[in-house]
Amino acid sequence: MTVDLLDLARAGDGDAFRQLIEPYERELQVHCYRMLGSAEADELRITFDSIEDPLVLQVRQARRSSTVIWDVESCAFLPDWVGTTPGFTLSRASAGGCDLQFRHEGLSPQLECYDMCRAGWDQYLPSLRDYLETGTGHPFTRARLG
Repeated sequence: MTVDLLDLARAGDGDAFRQLIEPYERELQVHCYRMLGSAEADELRITFDSIEDPLVLQVRQARRSSTVIWDVESCAFLPDWVGTTPGFTLSRASAGGCDLQFRHEGLSPQLECYDMCRAGWDQYLPSLRDYLETGTGHPFTRARLG
């Protein structure tokens, strides 16, 4: 890997990005399938300790290196989530790097789970940022749980 190729990918060059990730793409897919329990390209199954039924998301939109949006198909432990649409969008930041925008459409104050879910996202999203910036996230830190 050359610094030039990395710089090009950081600047948004799709071909440079593909050249950088292609050697690792299959390994990453296998890891994700093991972790998420689904080999379906358009379905994401997330399991949690002590919860039998997984959260099942259907990919609505996926654009490499910019957007992923899911439709919640099944969620026995949070039935209010069914029919909602969480998603992430990446865009270039003016100072370099990127900005991550998260939206959970359909998650509204009228839903019974709203306060709990909002607190959950407030907890997990900073952990995701920490993980992306440092390689270590802290999703269950007591300070974040309030």
